[in-house]
Amino acid sequence: MNATYRRFLEKVAANHKGTPEGAQAAAWLAADKASRAAKRVKKEPRRKAEKAACEKERRHRAKVYAEVDARSGGICEHGWPEGPCGRDATEHDHFWGRGKAEETPKNVWHLCAPHHNAKTLNTPSRFHWIYQFRWHCFLNGFHEETAKCDRAIALEQAQHPQVTP
Repeated sequence: MNATYRRFLEKVAANHKGTPEGAQAAAWLAADKASRAAKRVKKEPRRKAEKAACEKERRHRAKVYAEVDARSGGICEHGWPEGPCGRDATEHDHFWGRGKAEETPKNVWHLCAPHHNAKTLNTPSRFHWIYQFRWHCFLNGFHEETAKCDRAIALEQAQHPQVTP
């Protein structure tokens, strides 16, 4: 029930006390009040649980980002095997997609804004970015991520044989 209708029923109940119309309006108001109270009670524990989960996720993300920042030294991690980009890193990129894989320092890399935007748009190609991330993982000794990249590269080559790094 919306607020306007609730005010209307309150006026009817007040102005028609002792009549069937007034009694009906009062009954509807009481039912609406009970319904709203029940909804508040149901939401409260869920909100606390959601807040706790969000706080836990925020702390985990801060820990991951701190480790990535320490590894990169604030410099963009794109560019291997040619060498690092050299620009200041401002973006944390979740290579496999945020929420698609557990967020760890092994699958998050530090990129400058131009490289982060290019990676997000898959420019020049998805293959290029998988190849770049594979080098990043290889150089940092992330063996599971390197193997995952190898599988993704094989799939890209099978689907798009004309594409090269």
